[in-house]
Amino acid sequence: MPNNQNFKRIKKEIYFSIDRVIKIRQFILGREVERFEKEIASYIGSKYAIGVNTGTDALFYSLKSLNIGPGDEVITSPFSFSSSADAIVMVGAKPIFVDIEPRTFNIDPFKIEQAINKRTKAIILVHLYGQSVNFNPILKIIRKYRLRIIEDVAQSLGSRYKNRFLGTFGDLGCLSFYPTKNLAAFGDGGAILTNSPKIDKYLRLMRIHGAQKIYYNYPLIGGSSRLHVLQAAILRVKLKYLDWFIGQRRKIADIYYKYLQGISLIKLPYQDPVSFHSFNHFTIRIKRKRNELYKFLERNNIPVAIIYPKPIHFFKSYNFLGYHRGDFPEAEKAAKEVLSLPTDPKITEKEGKKIAILIKTFLKE
Repeated sequence: MPNNQNFKRIKKEIYFSIDRVIKIRQFILGREVERFEKEIASYIGSKYAIGVNTGTDALFYSLKSLNIGPGDEVITSPFSFSSSADAIVMVGAKPIFVDIEPRTFNIDPFKIEQAINKRTKAIILVHLYGQSVNFNPILKIIRKYRLRIIEDVAQSLGSRYKNRFLGTFGDLGCLSFYPTKNLAAFGDGGAILTNSPKIDKYLRLMRIHGAQKIYYNYPLIGGSSRLHVLQAAILRVKLKYLDWFIGQRRKIADIYYKYLQGISLIKLPYQDPVSFHSFNHFTIRIKRKRNELYKFLERNNIPVAIIYPKPIHFFKSYNFLGYHRGDFPEAEKAAKEVLSLPTDPKITEKEGKKIAILIKTFLKE
């Protein structure tokens, strides 16, 4: 299980990297960001990576790069963090939700086609918890209707489908380096992946107000969304250990599988045999008393989470879409049953076993 020497080494390297940035005194873009962009692109197998401020910004600017705006529709999942839909609204387009598969929690590919019309321009595919969407049927639909794909890989960096990294199947892949992610910054951070030189050039302009290298020359109206240099320096260190971090999460997942098998009230995470699950979250389904179990584990100092307790179409802010309770039954059911167990790489087998025993104890009572 976790090797404390690895954590000590990472900590020492991070402090050294932060000190290096402070000494160089180059705090906006520059060498650290450029090197991180090349390194993350190389790791995933993308031609380009553009560092931005957040994963939400990554989605927003990706939509802008595809010229998606008012009058357009973008299909996505209602069972996700709200940014998946927020970015669509922020560019002036309309989110169209499609229900999820109960096993993977990802968009159901066999329900997508009925949501497509002449206004549909793209699909944002959310790879939830570390599990890839079912790509084969989706790619057939994309080719048939000539739609664009944006992959939301915020929770699934390092995951693969048929040995290919997520984030490389679509026109763009969006990453988040929020502190809970597999590759975690010391704050906010994000990146956009693409193989298109045209999109790469556009995004690099857009993240600095549409300016070219010589300021006050503005061919585009853009915004301010730059990956911070200190975060890039930290991420460069952590990227070297990303496979190890994911390996630790997968070991923790194995512990949960080992000690929680055969409990009738629990459904353990599904792993698609053609994909590689990175277990950003180990999310189980509890058939009854999910909220009570959550509170019980919290009282025992177990950092569990409900991700997500409410599908997006239940949000008051999305009433304007006209959806109703019952429109997406699988997403609504999942929101009542999901519970994510801790997968921090520092968890030991003893701690993982303790969590499993606590769950068993509660369910027996």
